[in-house]
Amino acid sequence: MKNRHLRKLIIFSLIFSINLDAQITKLKVEPEKTGVETKILYDSLSNINSENAFQHIGQTIYLKENKLAKERGGYLSLLYCNPIFEEYNNKPYKAIQPKDGSKYEVCDYEALKGKSFYVNRIILNNKSEYSWDKKKFLLELIETESKDKVYLLTKEYINHFDDFITLGYFEKLKKLYVGKEYYYLNNRLPGSEEGDLNDIVKGSDRKDIPKGTKWKCVDVSLEDGQYNEIIVILENPQFGKSFIYLYKLLTGHMKLETLEEHNDRIAYNNKLMKKYGQQNSKLIIEGKVRIGFTKQMCIESWGEPEEINKTSGSYGAHEQWVYGNGNYLYFENGILKTIQN
Repeated sequence: MKNRHLRKLIIFSLIFSINLDAQITKLKVEPEKTGVETKILYDSLSNINSENAFQHIGQTIYLKENKLAKERGGYLSLLYCNPIFEEYNNKPYKAIQPKDGSKYEVCDYEALKGKSFYVNRIILNNKSEYSWDKKKFLLELIETESKDKVYLLTKEYINHFDDFITLGYFEKLKKLYVGKEYYYLNNRLPGSEEGDLNDIVKGSDRKDIPKGTKWKCVDVSLEDGQYNEIIVILENPQFGKSFIYLYKLLTGHMKLETLEEHNDRIAYNNKLMKKYGQQNSKLIIEGKVRIGFTKQMCIESWGEPEEINKTSGSYGAHEQWVYGNGNYLYFENGILKTIQN
């Protein structure tokens, strides 16, 4: 888990968004009629990855800063030349020896960071006699201002794109989130460190934010930290500004609730109240369980388990439900008998 607590957060969303718009509007590079043509339209709801790289011909991608790459002196997956066709580019992106002593040369970090590149073509490694090597391919990238070329080396089913953001994807995120109102849900399981909003100044988890508070998204930006993660910036009249890491929203570690989802949840809570009574429904809504709960009540509270281990005999039917973060529930004949966390 990445350490978010020691990094200073600098929000430069206004400047960054202006730069992105400028880079898009000024882009005049025409694609070459070589390489693999785009067969499927790019879906702006997804960032560049190994699966949709072939659909990115004609798209512009932004290279984030990266603490590890900075310490190394360069990006490992970026090349200053085309090793398949032996084409060399001796402009600013010359190869240098990594500072960490690695034997492979890298492209100069300072010459590449924060630049935008036009994905010009895909170059397949069909010349290799080794089947494993044929799975490698290159993305020929053209820097949008200097028009210099650099090559991104990757391989099928392996993602080397974590340092890049597709500009169309970034702009789509802004349209999806900015200006909309959300309810904050702290949906942590017991013992989990995930789920709290992050303070906009200190960058640490804010545990003073009550569940169910209403927030408005004011921007989508980049965190100025170790990995430059995309963040969603929220504002509340009482608590000021906070942020959530986008990847936590997309993976379900945290949740923002829309007005429609909020109303549906209230209706669901009322249904629980009628079905299980006030005391039990309150525990379920708070994400808690207690001895005597049925399996369905536990599912209502904690969700489906990651794994179920069953045993049966003359003493009855027993089940162990396995959840993350060392949480286990033990049932006997369908009734919760033991809680372990």
